Amino acid sequence: MSSKAGNGEGQHPASGRVVAGVCELEVGTPGGSRLILIEPSAQRPTKELSDALGPSGSELRAPTDFLKGVVEDGSKAADAVDHSVALLQAAARGGEADPATIKIAVDTVLKALNYFDHERRFEDEIELARTVADLIALLQRWWELVETLLHAFDGAKHLATSQATDQVQGWVLHELGSLSTCADRPSRARELLNRAKTARERIQDHEGVAATNQNLALTGTRIAPLPPRPPRWRPTGRQWCGIGAVAVALAGIASGAVVEHQVDHSSPPLPAISLVITHYGPTSLAFKGTAETDSTFNDFVDVRVYKMSHSPLPRFVEISPRSHVSPDGTFQGTIKFSPRLKGGYYFAEARQGLVDHQGRELSGHESFFVKSQTPATPATETLTITPFDQVQGTPFTISGTSTNLEGQYVVVFVYPGPRAVGVVQDETSAVQIGASGDWKATATGSLDTPYENGGTYTAQAVISDAGGTVPADTVISDGDTFTWTEASPPEGSTPSSNIP
Repeated sequence: MSSKAGNGEGQHPASGRVVAGVCELEVGTPGGSRLILIEPSAQRPTKELSDALGPSGSELRAPTDFLKGVVEDGSKAADAVDHSVALLQAAARGGEADPATIKIAVDTVLKALNYFDHERRFEDEIELARTVADLIALLQRWWELVETLLHAFDGAKHLATSQATDQVQGWVLHELGSLSTCADRPSRARELLNRAKTARERIQDHEGVAATNQNLALTGTRIAPLPPRPPRWRPTGRQWCGIGAVAVALAGIASGAVVEHQVDHSSPPLPAISLVITHYGPTSLAFKGTAETDSTFNDFVDVRVYKMSHSPLPRFVEISPRSHVSPDGTFQGTIKFSPRLKGGYYFAEARQGLVDHQGRELSGHESFFVKSQTPATPATETLTITPFDQVQGTPFTISGTSTNLEGQYVVVFVYPGPRAVGVVQDETSAVQIGASGDWKATATGSLDTPYENGGTYTAQAVISDAGGTVPADTVISDGDTFTWTEASPPEGSTPSSNIP
């Protein structure tokens, strides 16, 4: 396998080429992986790839459940997934090569995908799948790659709009169809690629359609093996004399030709530009790296940050001030984020341009993960339910204390049962968090489905706008359970349910 750092705009955090069965795949390109035809002598056996895809026609099966009821394992995996992504990124670039370490990292990612699916965190499931798919492909972990793609396809069924579903599923169908081509399944590959093309045409994803059309055109195509070389002519003794005379006569011309075609050593050498993130958070990112000191390059670099999204292209977030390259080729700097970053996967990329503006060189992508916008110490987040106010059809109050969220608005959703999943039972109006962090919201208490006396319910606070609209990645409290009771309180008593 040969991997290379990406060097173009709009690429994923991992890009490179890898031989897969009868083709070569170029991953990390806009629109999805691209097929490259290779000679038969360079092809590899297709069994491992075919086993990963499963029997023809079963490529879109449900992903394997790795948790098997042990959800705690998935929760731990989700907490450790950032470290695992960093390990896979290093391995894909030729760094970490210990098979045991790579296996643990890949297993952690798959468990995290299962956990997000169990918890119905489908956007997190899709975002993680898109982040690691190219990395896993570069490591030639075909079975794990197919499982990752299946998670994205399955999670896309639950997205809010058909356009978002088509966007993700079109990408997955493109990747599975391309892998089927590599596995020498041209008929099935065309079916999957045509489905990808249809989905991408529906949402006018022109770049995606172009990538799929290219792979469709190459599916089933072969490069003929090179013909055998003709026998080399070997001169006889008398012929050697004639050749020698001609060689002497042409010596001057030959030497001139050599001079004419010598390599131009004045061309700039390949720059050694690299980037390392030294610290990051939702409000800033610190970095350092090395860059080229040749006079043909600018003596500064800038660093750009992108957010991975459901679309084929990452979204630009912020650019750093110019960082001066010192004589020893090092640079460092800081990027400030305003507004602060939302939860999700990001990557940073350093750029150094040529003095004549005729090109630029890019560093590899450095990935990082920002947790959802939460208080600095989540343990201080508390919800207080007032159980004695709970009367069918009558509003009741839910209050809370939040840190680092002053001035923002909060809504509380109430779910039936012991977990914050499924259909919402009740919700509060949007209220603004005060300077002290305290807030109090009112639940309607008047619903089509009445509360059950003695029943267990779960309340969860989320950030919203002033009108109560809730964007993604804004949960600020764990699911806190309480028991609905309609008993009237004794005179002079106080609410007793304070849920940490």
